[in-house]
Amino acid sequence: MKPIPEQTLVVCPLPGPGFIRVAGADAEAFLHGQLSQQIQGLGSNQAPLAAWHSAAGRVKAIFRVLRMGEDWLLITDNDLTDAVTADLRRFVLRAAVTINDDSDQWRAAALIGATDSWLDRHDIDLGPDSGQRVVASGLSWLRVGPQLVHVIGSEAATTKLEAEFPRGASDDAAIAEIYLGLPRLTLKLQDRFIPQMLNLDLLGALDESKGCYPGQEIIARTQNLGSVKRRMIRFSADLSRAPGIGTAILNETGAVVGDVIRSSKTTNRLEILAVTRLECLDQQLVSEIEPSVPLRRESLPYETLRPPA
Repeated sequence: MKPIPEQTLVVCPLPGPGFIRVAGADAEAFLHGQLSQQIQGLGSNQAPLAAWHSAAGRVKAIFRVLRMGEDWLLITDNDLTDAVTADLRRFVLRAAVTINDDSDQWRAAALIGATDSWLDRHDIDLGPDSGQRVVASGLSWLRVGPQLVHVIGSEAATTKLEAEFPRGASDDAAIAEIYLGLPRLTLKLQDRFIPQMLNLDLLGALDESKGCYPGQEIIARTQNLGSVKRRMIRFSADLSRAPGIGTAILNETGAVVGDVIRSSKTTNRLEILAVTRLECLDQQLVSEIEPSVPLRRESLPYETLRPPA
């Protein structure tokens, strides 16, 4: 089910983006050594997902990475910006790198719906693959999904763009991201999950060919052994309200088998992403806030998940 009808095109504020600028002669090498993505040689036409991990392989932050000339922009959750900026600085040591919260310089919006025809009319040649980027009209256009484009720029440039479209709500953008299986990592979720539990391997945020980064050995061992027993699953439900982060998912016996990491509710739709034990997916699951209301498992675009052998 598509979150927004295909013929509709609306602009929505993105839910809670934060921006960190990394600059200096050693910035590229520094980020390459810290993140799970191939940063060295990354082009200005790319905006991949990447993760930063603890030494134990737990996810500390999820970034959308943009090359900004000689500098770099990391787009993450605004709940994490202060903590992650401070933590990253601890690893700079003698490198020629500066790391600063740059959130007051940027604004982000989401175009949802039939984006391709509008982009074509405005000569914005954004390809179909997730993670592609085009800079045009003073804005960065990032392909996130077939019907979802993130737009990053100054307040003036994004305000001008927003005036051209009907306005949606940030919940519409959140629903569109949940539909694509995109996790949102907040301070409450930091250091709780290995990246495979958040499907970051399926989303292309883990480059298995690159060298060492914090937690890489544990992450690679988990990947090679195929020992992931919990994954992020998408659900919908007829709940009266969206469950908060950390809300327990219960099985038929009332045992906790998962945790909500993201949810959103619009007039017509309530969707949930929850890290859930794979062996329980054939059972009827509910949330602890309304245990009489069943959860419906929904598909994810990148892979059908099955219980481990």
